[in-house]
Formats: sequence, C-alpha cells, structure tokens
Amino acid sequence: MRKTAKNTNQTTTKRDLERLAKKITMLRKRANCENRVGGDIDMAEACTQDAKDLAAIHKMIAAGKLAKAGNAAYDLDTAARDEIPIRLFNTIMAAAGFCN
Repeated sequence: MRKTAKNTNQTTTKRDLERLAKKITMLRKRANCENRVGGDIDMAEACTQDAKDLAAIHKMIAAGKLAKAGNAAYDLDTAARDEIPIRLFNTIMAAAGFCN
C-alpha cells in the first residue's frame, strides 16, 4: 500500500492512542499501588481521576470526536494533560480551535 498523508496521519494517531492507553494503565497501576501499600491517599486519588479523565479523552479521540477531546483536555490538570502525546495533543487542540 502506498503511503499517503492520510495513511501516515492515521498511523501516527493510532500509535499515539496506544501510547496514551499505556499511560492510562500506568496511572491506574500507580493508584492501586498507593492504595495497597498505605501510600499517599491524595496521590492515589489524583492518579485515579487522571486515568479516568484520560480514558474519556482516549474514547473521544477513538470515536473521531477530536474537538470534544480538545475541549476536555483543555480542562485537565497540567500533569494529566502532559500525559497526552504532544502530536495528539496538538491535533485535538487545533480541532477544538485553541491553536492554529
């Protein structure tokens, strides 16, 4: 199959979604670890909420709702927002009208 800009963008988006899914999994594991070993309860709650928020954004992107995902990402805490791969973040923010 010949590579086109559309195919390249779809491949990049798919790869970035996979990276985001891995980060969501890592946040969930960290929250579970904090809860199990009597760790920082506030950190566990923050990780749980970040994972939930990022999972919702992942679902929006996978469904093609890029502008909605951009608006949701805009409202995230900085730490959670930084977990979104930069190319994917720029794409959804542009779709939401936050950057050109």
